[in-house]
Order: sequence, then structure tokens, then C-alpha cells
Amino acid sequence: MSSSLISHLPTLEVASRVKSVCHRLKETSPEVDLVYVSDLTDIRWLTSFSGSNATVVLNVGDEKVSLITDSRYGEQATRELMRSQCPSDIYVPTSMSENKQLMQHLLRNSKIGVDGGGISAQALHSLSQEFDIVMVNTHIADLRRVKDHAEIARIECAAQIADESLQHVVSEGLQGKSERQVKAELEYQMVLRGADGASFDTIVAAGENAALPHHRASDRVITNEDAVIVDVGALVDGYHSDMTRTVRVGHLDREVSFMLSVTTAAQEAALSKLRAGVTTAEVDTAAREIFQEVNVDDFFTHGLGHGVGLAIHEDPFLSRRPGEVLREGEVVTVEPGLYRVGVGGVRVEDLVVITRDGYRSLSRTRKDVSCPQSARTI
Repeated sequence: MSSSLISHLPTLEVASRVKSVCHRLKETSPEVDLVYVSDLTDIRWLTSFSGSNATVVLNVGDEKVSLITDSRYGEQATRELMRSQCPSDIYVPTSMSENKQLMQHLLRNSKIGVDGGGISAQALHSLSQEFDIVMVNTHIADLRRVKDHAEIARIECAAQIADESLQHVVSEGLQGKSERQVKAELEYQMVLRGADGASFDTIVAAGENAALPHHRASDRVITNEDAVIVDVGALVDGYHSDMTRTVRVGHLDREVSFMLSVTTAAQEAALSKLRAGVTTAEVDTAAREIFQEVNVDDFFTHGLGHGVGLAIHEDPFLSRRPGEVLREGEVVTVEPGLYRVGVGGVRVEDLVVITRDGYRSLSRTRKDVSCPQSARTI
């Protein structure tokens, strides 16, 4: 099923993205002729180029990009930018001196905009020595928030792969296996189903280890009385997914079982608030109020969620800070959790697309996940 979805993913078309960035810049920074972009995630969004070395010079007036990469990626860049219909010229300098001459050619006699959030201090200093630099907001981070049809298709495919992989591994039983073994099997199953890899370092945290929200999988063996936090996501064509389930193995301690039921209720309260036009803080507050009612809010130690796309953590962020307004087409996680040192922890996380009147969940695995008792090991 997942491999079939991947083969039918719609083509990413980025010409409208280049146009949108240029139009924003013409309104907010009319003095700027060119924009220098070095952040690889921004470059991928703007051009669809997936290599590990690139710089982009965006011509604001012509609404066209010049992509500079090295000889490893020349043909790849040509194919990817042609497929995505990116209005572009591609350059592959073969030496440092040739690259310097190229930059002189592209940037000379121009006022160049640079976004301070996407460039190193060293690179900024070097550019400032030779060219007329002005700090600008490129608006790329803001424009990346709302996903188009092709982007959502990739995220949804990644979410389905993670769902299928988790369900397979849980159905085989977790008892008697180490956290590290379960993590390895999850990541193998995702690749087997067509993912490019895991979205992030998969979290498998059993028993007392689950009190650490980002526990690194260890050799700790899962027993018949554990709650196991499994935080898993797949990567498909650069786009991430993210989901967490707390898996019951055997009979849970009464306190952990209570924590899980309250966390599930908190998530339901937050999900009920989701829709375009609601602030991120309002959604976060809905979950915290459930925890406050039973005096466990001190054990909820992180924000409620975050945007997901070409980065696993990106705008918007759902937290107690003064909120941003959610927009139709944004993809976010909703992931309340409770963590008690010496006891354990629980977390329930869904990946959703914001709609005008609510949301659409991309996570399909049931919330009350349990697995058969088993002494097998992977």
C-alpha cells in the first residue's frame, strides 16, 4: 500500500513559490535586487533541489533563481529543477576561484538581501566584505507554513508508513525485546515500506525511561508491566511525519494508567479547538486545563505541538507563548504528555492538517495500543 502511494505522488511545482517570495520582497524590501539564500531546507522548498551543497541567488525583479552547486549534483539539480518547473539557471563551478568569479558576476552592482536566520555569521561577514548587503525577511519560513496538495500528499504517505510500521512491530509483541531492538525494527519496517528513512531518531522509552520525553533507546528490556512511549516518523521525498503512541504491555500500574487516560482526554480537548483562525495558545491552553483539573499540569513539561514539513520542527509552534493564528493547510502535531521521574511517562501524538472548520488527522493508529505478551526477541 505505502509503496504504491509513493509511486503516485503528485509532482512538486515550485514556480509559484518563487513568485510568492518575490512579490513579498517587492512589497517589504523594494530596495533589494537580489536575495542570497544558503539554508538548504529553504532552498529545497524554493527549488526542489535535494542535494547537500547549494546556494541560491534569487533575482527579485526577474522572479528567477540562480542555483550554484558542485560537480556531484549538476545533473541531479538539472533534473529536479526541470521536473518541478523552477525558473532557474544552474551553475556548477569546478574550483574556488571559479566560484568566486561566478559570485562576482551574479552579485555585482546589486543590493543583496540576506535573512539573518538562515546564514552563518562567518558567511555573512564574508559577503559583507565584497557586496552591498542589507538584512531582510525573505518570508520563506512564513510561506512554508501552509502546505500545498503535493506537500500534504508526501506527509500523508510518510504518516501511513509510520502507522503501518508501528502496527506491524506492536503486533509481533514487545515483551522481552530491548528498546534498541524495537527502534531498529521500526526503522527497518519504514524503509521496507518505501520511506527514505526515519524522520528523526526514533524514541522507544519503556517503564521508568518514559519519564524522559526524548529518551534515547537503550538496552533496557521491555517487561510485561511496562508502558512504552514510541515516537516514530517516516521521511518521504524530504517531508516528515511524526506520531507517538503509548503502548500497553500487559497490565499497567494504576498511576501510569491514570496518566494515560488524562493525557488522552487532554489531547481530545486540544483537538476539539483546532481550526483555521484559532491561536496556537488557545489550543495549548485547552490541553493544560484538563491537566490542571486533576493537579498534574506540573508533569506536562513541553509545548503542545509544532509544525511539520521539510523540517521535523517548524512554524507554527503550539505553546503557552502568545499564540500565532492557525491557517488552513498547516500541518501540526498535537502531543500532550505527562512525565514523572521514578514512575514513568506517557504521550499521545497525532499529526493533523488544519482545515477551515477543524482538522484532518493523518495519524490512523488507535490511541489505546496494546500488544500481545511474548518472550520473543527480534
